[in-house]
Amino acid sequence: MATENPEAKAVLVKIIINRRAYEVEARPMTGREILAVAGFHEGYDLYLLGLETDPTGGELILADQVVDIKSEMRFRAIPVSAKASTPLSRHRSGDARLRLRSPAGR
Repeated sequence: MATENPEAKAVLVKIIINRRAYEVEARPMTGREILAVAGFHEGYDLYLLGLETDPTGGELILADQVVDIKSEMRFRAIPVSAKASTPLSRHRSGDARLRLRSPAGR
């Protein structure tokens, strides 16, 4: 009788963050975890993109929002301060955007 190995290897898939490929486990991840994969920890918003040429700018992923990771998903990490040129109509006021700034950075 076959038994499952609880330490079986996880399935790895490729995701793209800011046009760079990363291998991650095919499992649900939070926006915060996705940013950490690419080394972004503080002061970034994360967007899930459709195609590379997605004209909408992508869907904002909040820090604690869970995304079911699939192969070839594309994300964009944008510094919060760089969004000054982003049309405000794309964002609702009061969104809990991913802003992980240290208290000293205020």
